[in-house]
Amino acid sequence: MIKRKLLSMIFCLCAFSVLIMLSSCRDESGKEGVSNESGSAEFSDKPPTEGLMFSYHHETDSYELYGYNGTAAEVYIPSVYFGKPVTVIGSQVFEGKDLTSVEIADGIERISYRAFYDCEGLTEISVPDSVTEIGSEAFGGCTNLRSITLSENIEIISGGLFAECENLTSVVIPDGVTVIEYNAFMDCGELVSVTIPNGVTAIGYNAFMNCVSLSSIKIPDSVQYMESAVFYGCVGLQSVEIPDGITCIDLMTFSGCTGLVSVEIPDSVTEIGGSVFSGCVRLSEVSIPDGVTKIGSYAFSDCISLSSLDLPDSLTSIGEYAFRECWGIKNMKIPAGVKNIGSYAFSECSLLTDVVFENLSGWRYSSKEEFENGTEISSQDLSDPSVAAEYLTDNYVDFYWKLG
Repeated sequence: MIKRKLLSMIFCLCAFSVLIMLSSCRDESGKEGVSNESGSAEFSDKPPTEGLMFSYHHETDSYELYGYNGTAAEVYIPSVYFGKPVTVIGSQVFEGKDLTSVEIADGIERISYRAFYDCEGLTEISVPDSVTEIGSEAFGGCTNLRSITLSENIEIISGGLFAECENLTSVVIPDGVTVIEYNAFMDCGELVSVTIPNGVTAIGYNAFMNCVSLSSIKIPDSVQYMESAVFYGCVGLQSVEIPDGITCIDLMTFSGCTGLVSVEIPDSVTEIGGSVFSGCVRLSEVSIPDGVTKIGSYAFSDCISLSSLDLPDSLTSIGEYAFRECWGIKNMKIPAGVKNIGSYAFSECSLLTDVVFENLSGWRYSSKEEFENGTEISSQDLSDPSVAAEYLTDNYVDFYWKLG
């Protein structure tokens, strides 16, 4: 009896030892290190770079690359690992690593948040067509990245995807992309060419901010919405075509574009937001279509080369500082539909000496933006274009004006 129990105990110990050996490469969460064994059934076409770490997901029967503790500067990422598919490159796997080359096998489906962020040694990368999703900032901060080939099957250029890729010179955005998110190409100082396909419907805020080498860009007619500051600080931008379909040019869209000479605003636009063209010192010509009802605060401030301005009959509101320091404007008409003029709207417009108010009666001013009564402005005074100009640029420049 004792002998039989002893044999059982020995058997159990042996079985336990075998289990420990089998799981030596796997931790409690199902994560595994790289084995040096290879074979077509185990890996896609060649073994992965040593130091890559994979995590097995039972629900999808696939692996995720979750870490890298190797030293190789040239990395190969397989799409098959021990006979199972590798579908995901996890978040921050290579962030800050000293990589010079990355090869991603066809079969990978997702590249996650900051996967290659701040890999300053990377100069080029090709994303296979099997990839359908690239997380935000995946290649951000890759300061020496010069060339990128994107998967034809992604639909979104995610937030900050190439932000601060200072040496990236050109990008062709795949035809299937519908959205370019916030900060996508921000601070890409050497970017001279971007091809945006017809099919993109929205461009997020700061998308091309400070792309100082970008001289022109064609925004396709499919774009219906652009968020704020999309081209802020693009000092090399000389011309731009805004698509017919945009209804609002949002806050600071072209602010600080010191090289912009002319712009044509399409008939679909009803609102020009705050600071949209502020600081565009070379902007000499702009056509504001009939249909625009509001010009926001600082919209054209510091456009010192703007020499003429025709305000549309549809206009109802002019924001504060809207045309501050537009030194070249000599005359203008205030349409009958305008009901509000913000304080300092025409401050420091030193050559503006002739202003025609189409609606002379009922104007009042106040130091408060919202007011009921205010001080009445003489319609007889406003009937004199030179006096009206003096009131707008000097005497009552620091007040809010309201009609009715």
